[in-house]
Amino acid sequence: LSLCGGFREETGPVEIFAFNDGVKPFKGEIQWRVTLMEGTAVAEGTKKVALAPASREKPASVKVAEALRKNGPQNVLMWLYLLDDQGNQVAWSLVTFCAWREMPSLPPRMRAEIRNWDDNSFAVTLTSHNPALWVWISLDGMDARYDDNFFCLEPEKPFRVRITPATRLKLDQFRQLIRIGSLRD
Repeated sequence: LSLCGGFREETGPVEIFAFNDGVKPFKGEIQWRVTLMEGTAVAEGTKKVALAPASREKPASVKVAEALRKNGPQNVLMWLYLLDDQGNQVAWSLVTFCAWREMPSLPPRMRAEIRNWDDNSFAVTLTSHNPALWVWISLDGMDARYDDNFFCLEPEKPFRVRITPATRLKLDQFRQLIRIGSLRD
């Protein structure tokens, strides 16, 4: 399951596409939020979606011209989320309206909550004050398996990553080895 948003200045709205590459039908909801770079929401909405197996749908078109005109394309982001019928996030995407290098680079001011997941995995929940674009996590000098490891953080919206180090670690050892970076770095 995945989704993406396509924007062409000459046509105006963001066209949202949802994909089901699986063999089972999917029912859920698409959520979108248009924010400024400092995190203020300027528009948001939802749309129910039903996806047949091996299908692509265009369930929504979202007008963003007014937000772009008022704030400039370098200051606007559109966050897209695909939720299952229980409200669990199964996919996300980010739409930008200019090249990354043209966007202001605000310090994300990330916070990390780290706890044990099981006997050799850890849950790292990240939250940022400003948008944190293309965040990654690593363990200094050690291989690990991550359930996600190149993502964007919408301000004040927690995102959890499960990390399984290649070697068994205690929580305090894990805390000493973890490194978190983003596009700004």
